[in-house]
Amino acid sequence: AAKVGLALEHGLEVVAVEMIPGPDTQLSSYNTFISDEGKSLFAFTKRVIRRYPVNSGNGCYHITAWEPETARLGQKFFDFLGLRGFANVEFKQDPRDGELKVIEVNARFTAAHELIVRSGVLADLIAYCYLTGQPEPLTTEYQQGLRLWYPILDFLAYLQLSRRGELSFSQWVSGIAGKPLVFALAQLSDPRPAFCAIVSNFQRLIRGRG
Repeated sequence: AAKVGLALEHGLEVVAVEMIPGPDTQLSSYNTFISDEGKSLFAFTKRVIRRYPVNSGNGCYHITAWEPETARLGQKFFDFLGLRGFANVEFKQDPRDGELKVIEVNARFTAAHELIVRSGVLADLIAYCYLTGQPEPLTTEYQQGLRLWYPILDFLAYLQLSRRGELSFSQWVSGIAGKPLVFALAQLSDPRPAFCAIVSNFQRLIRGRG
């Protein structure tokens, strides 16, 4: 309150936010594309397994999972805003009251786009067909349990959780081994994006910003 008051005294606009407690597994998100008529052309939800840095960074291990309440509140939120086009909202379930709280909103493709497409929701094609006046592919179901994995960042997340005593090495390995995995950047046919991402991550670690 004191810092907000100080900012206002100097004519600075600020937004006060609250850190929702609880593990990153309480995060879920809703993705859709909304037509000019306000119709959602697909509905997709996923959950986060881990982020790096833990409790504050980007998701490094995601899983596709249909979350009805996330989808319901997400659509209600976008209807209220009157948003059109790509729409993504992330929630975190607050353990204090069980309610989903808004964490982030994006009106664009997100970092989980490869997971969305590989699960069977052709989000980019749906948008293209709509914008070019062609029939959009109908998507009513998608693969559940498909996982988007950033290996280096997830290993760093494991190290943080291990130091806290919250995740053992065997638990980390068993949570990945044998699971259907999707990589956001790594493709044998086009290795440069993954290579550049690896270099960037190591540079951040060297600079102490990882």
